[in-house]
Amino acid sequence: MRRRWTAVGVGLTLALSHGAAQQPSSPSADALPSFRSGIDIVELDVSVLGKDRMPIRGLTVADFTVFEDGKPQPIVAFDAVDLPDFNRSSASWLRDIAPDVATNHRDAQRVVLILIDDCSVSFEDTTLTKGVTHAILDELGPADTAAVIYTFARDKGQEFTTDRTLLQAALDRFASYRPNPAPESPLSASRSGDRDQNLRLGSYRGGFSAMCNAMPWGVPPVVHALENAAQVLRPWPGARKTLVLVGPFGLSVEELEKPGLLGELKPMFADLQQANINVYQYDPRGLRVSAPVTESFGEFSDATGGRAITNTNTPQALVPQMFRENSSYYLLGFRTANPKQDGRFRRLTVKVSRPDVEVRTRSGYFAPQPIRPPKPSKEAPLSALDRAIAGGLPTGDLPMTLAVAPFAVPGKKSAALAIVAGLDGTVEAPLQEVVEVRASAFRTDFKPAGSVTQKADVSRPAQGLSMHADVPVRLDLVPGRYEMRVAVDSPASGRTGSAYATVVVPDFSKEKLSMSGVVIARRTEGGLPAGPLASVVPVAPTTLREFAKSASPTAFVQIYQGGATAPVRLQVTARLVNEADRTVFERKSALEATLFGALRAADYRLDLPLANLEPGRYLFTVEVTAGKLSSRRDVRLAIHP
Repeated sequence: MRRRWTAVGVGLTLALSHGAAQQPSSPSADALPSFRSGIDIVELDVSVLGKDRMPIRGLTVADFTVFEDGKPQPIVAFDAVDLPDFNRSSASWLRDIAPDVATNHRDAQRVVLILIDDCSVSFEDTTLTKGVTHAILDELGPADTAAVIYTFARDKGQEFTTDRTLLQAALDRFASYRPNPAPESPLSASRSGDRDQNLRLGSYRGGFSAMCNAMPWGVPPVVHALENAAQVLRPWPGARKTLVLVGPFGLSVEELEKPGLLGELKPMFADLQQANINVYQYDPRGLRVSAPVTESFGEFSDATGGRAITNTNTPQALVPQMFRENSSYYLLGFRTANPKQDGRFRRLTVKVSRPDVEVRTRSGYFAPQPIRPPKPSKEAPLSALDRAIAGGLPTGDLPMTLAVAPFAVPGKKSAALAIVAGLDGTVEAPLQEVVEVRASAFRTDFKPAGSVTQKADVSRPAQGLSMHADVPVRLDLVPGRYEMRVAVDSPASGRTGSAYATVVVPDFSKEKLSMSGVVIARRTEGGLPAGPLASVVPVAPTTLREFAKSASPTAFVQIYQGGATAPVRLQVTARLVNEADRTVFERKSALEATLFGALRAADYRLDLPLANLEPGRYLFTVEVTAGKLSSRRDVRLAIHP
């Protein structure tokens, strides 16, 4: 009998949801224990819980025994992971305001993928669905990375990010595409019925999308979404990977044994297990006496070491427990004693030498199979830059950071994106080299929106933090929400890196009050900067956000008054807030209406006063107000001695 979290109560746009491209490797997380799996090493995440459902800490490798098909296996690698809780009494901005600079360093404590099956969630289940997803958002810490995908409305999702504002917006875009009453699942329909016809005609009324009902029998979109998610997350090392599936989809034992369906499900289960992903299933249907949930719900969680939460009207109340389980756990690596590459399923059991504990891990894995050499392709191989932007995760062979700030272009509806790729050199990095950089933008449906490729001279001074180099790029886009992917290829080092960011381009010409992105520049002597951004900003932007007290960085932003009404006088407030949420610097100034002129734009520039500040983390904010109108931009900074 499978265990379920049950209670009686009273009333993910993603590139991966469109199919996983060839995945680049990612660097290991420095802050998390990890070990490299060999071809015969199987890695397991293991949660050990006491009677109070709290994690059991302090276990050693001697406390564990791993069985494969009933036979004990030698444990060759072991790590205990105990992630600290976020201090909620600290400044809220440390958790709520994400850095404005993206990176390809995979240093998340936890990786959470929220998959909402909007093909199966009915209108009446919307409240519980939103309750669960927003409870997940409330539990995310500042070092957690998350993404949101939908099985149908894929353009509503959100790529992996630490930005809670972007995640909140993606969850707020949820809408059910299944009318009430929710029809019987095609997979559990009456055996006497014509399943094909049931899919085409009778099950979905009210304009239900063809994508949700006109599919091959037995292969709902949630299966493909799970498989793609596993392929994307497989190369992400170190961090705990949790996939939260919100939806009523279930599979019975009889359905799993069907040859046709098993052929589709086996790769999905294999990918989930190889990626070491824990699937938690939340049933949004609540407690229904007339339609109790059967054992067919929860197959995904049982196979991966997660949990199935059902038969409750308050599933969101169990979200904190999920995060507790994913904050304290053990990493085990064992060397299988069965060398056969037969592709068969091997059942795993982990036992702990402690009484009255619950051990949760994935139920097994599919043995590898001999890899057949690929057939020769008539197509030209992908370039290094193509490979770096094609995957669901950025590649980290070449460490880099990315900053993107939109600016209005006078007389045009499109905006200019000031894109800066930051390269952090190592001792092996050449001081002078020519790199190739590509910036590509994708719409929410992942259709290309624009791309630019150029060569750039990189000059790195010989010492200190100055090993950092910034490569500027310009790309013009019309208003909208985009996934920006930037890759840099270094022929001198033979390395390629990429970084991804979500950017929202405002309609500067229509919005009554708006701001460009904030760019931070290291103060340099001389005239205006040269390069592709020379006509966009009067400074040389950098992706650096950590400075010495002796540094004098400059913040630059443009302010716009669009629409047909005449510009008005504005007040600009710039402030720095420390980790204790105390304002340590504030400057208020006025921008007269006459400054906006015919272009309806005004510049604002501030040299940041770091010399008088203590080392630590700070939030720099620029806020513009005019009556009830306001606009704000935030940048996280750090100061070191």
